[in-house]
Amino acid sequence: YSVTMRGMSDQIWDILDDAELSGKVFWKGDKWIVNNLLTTLNHKAIYEVIKGARLGQEYLRELSMTLDKPALWYTPIYNFPVFQPAFKVKSNLVSTPVCRLSLNIYTDELNKREQSNKIASNFIHSIDSTLLAYVVDNMVEDIGVIHDCFLVHPNDGYKVQQHYKEGFVAIMET
Repeated sequence: YSVTMRGMSDQIWDILDDAELSGKVFWKGDKWIVNNLLTTLNHKAIYEVIKGARLGQEYLRELSMTLDKPALWYTPIYNFPVFQPAFKVKSNLVSTPVCRLSLNIYTDELNKREQSNKIASNFIHSIDSTLLAYVVDNMVEDIGVIHDCFLVHPNDGYKVQQHYKEGFVAIMET
């Protein structure tokens, strides 16, 4: 979600570099052309296959551009506030005897571009965390969590799965 062409290209550069280092080059010709082609094809495939996600992302981005202040929303089920500050930065260069430093100071002016670029991924993270909290709240057995992964005894895996499904439905109904 929310990957840009630049981000996708950077990821593909890593794959191509790893392939070169491990002697598994799968292309002929200029690596830059290969990267450009794979980035373009990957981007096109994502937008063709996951149309709903793309439309949701575009909707959130367009909506965020209409805001005059940082985005604020509340998660389903728990009504937890999610605040997304995105302010413009003013840089001041300071010379020291050793080097020049750039000090960034946030202004009160909203950075609509930054807000628009981050809103889809932050919204998805807020939904993921709500789902994780729902599963944890409903498990009576021991459970551990790391990001969006669950650690339970193997015998409790189906219980986690059931709570996950219930949570997903509860979120979508809210």
